[in-house]
Amino acid sequence: MKKGLISFAVCATLLAPNTFAKTVQTSTDNSVSLYGEIKYYVGWTKQTDFMGNTAYKSNSTALAEKDSQNKTKYDSYIGSTTIGIDIENKAVNLEGKIEGDFSNDGDVFGLTYAYVQHNLDNGLFVLIGKTDQIGEENTLSNNDNAVAGFNGTDQVVQVRLGGSFDLGSITFTPEIALEDIKDILIGKDETNYVNRTAFPGIGAKISIDFETGFGDPAKVYGFCEFQNLKIVNNSTNEEKSKTPYVYGVGFDLPIDIAEIQAEYLHGKGTTNYAGIEATGDLQVPGGYYNEDNELKARKFDAYNIEVSISPTDIFNIYSGYDYVRFKKHIREIGDNAVKNTQTVFGGINLTTTKYSTLSLEWDHFKTEYYPSVGDSETDSANQLFLLYDYAF
Repeated sequence: MKKGLISFAVCATLLAPNTFAKTVQTSTDNSVSLYGEIKYYVGWTKQTDFMGNTAYKSNSTALAEKDSQNKTKYDSYIGSTTIGIDIENKAVNLEGKIEGDFSNDGDVFGLTYAYVQHNLDNGLFVLIGKTDQIGEENTLSNNDNAVAGFNGTDQVVQVRLGGSFDLGSITFTPEIALEDIKDILIGKDETNYVNRTAFPGIGAKISIDFETGFGDPAKVYGFCEFQNLKIVNNSTNEEKSKTPYVYGVGFDLPIDIAEIQAEYLHGKGTTNYAGIEATGDLQVPGGYYNEDNELKARKFDAYNIEVSISPTDIFNIYSGYDYVRFKKHIREIGDNAVKNTQTVFGGINLTTTKYSTLSLEWDHFKTEYYPSVGDSETDSANQLFLLYDYAF
């Protein structure tokens, strides 16, 4: 409780009207700018959880539990509200960021970004601190938990080296990072869990931006992330050295008033990376499973294709299809293990003022899973939510 009160007091101070009226120049040649975003979600769901991304129809004998899962529910949420500070020192080519949100349990303010970046004269940069992991998972959906398959990326502590090189009509950006990504690769509640780590993870990415003549520059990219982990084999209680990995490729193509983006991901031992929000009694298959007392990796594949159209500056419509599949099902994790899940979504963004946006989105989920006995089952779910976003 004390932590929550302290966090609230700090944020209230930051949000005092005179604080964010303009950029502040400090006595140490640093320019400090306050920014933020207030997000209000309200919505209705059926056979899924609020802001979820999977479907499950309860067959419980308890009528109250069955009704709670299977009938339409209303809910609201404001925890993804963010507050941040950008810091810049042009004299020594330094920039930094401190940002947090209220998405933690109990609406406690939590730190998401905290880094400093050295921009070198030769186009290279060195980033030290906490920021987005080097891998990418892109979606146009406004769902706070994103769609299944593309909700795994997060902020991690790291040291990153990169550079952006202008080659005329092409901009080439390579990056490499030492980052601790164990909690993103392997879920904390998996049967075969991470016992310890001895080395940082490694991530690498290459992005290419190029002119197409049809609008804004297009982008193609590819990345890979892996980390050596010491994982406990639950069957033998022995520690085994494993190196789970994930890689992805994707593109973003603006064409006049439209934009198309697509991505493909493949992981081994990294099912947690897919970002499944397990609804009801569903369970996410573990990254590693036991077979004849041997610890083996489970693979996953995910892909999406999404499109956005902006006929005017104040009106935008978007839609997409996303799919994720887990391979090699073993029933060691219990009932209702997810085999695959897919999402179809569509929405509208309406700019209400220079600083605010009103969005309406419909999500349809279709999830196939394995019960404890018998053939696999498939359930569907629907979600409709409204988002009001005020950015300052």
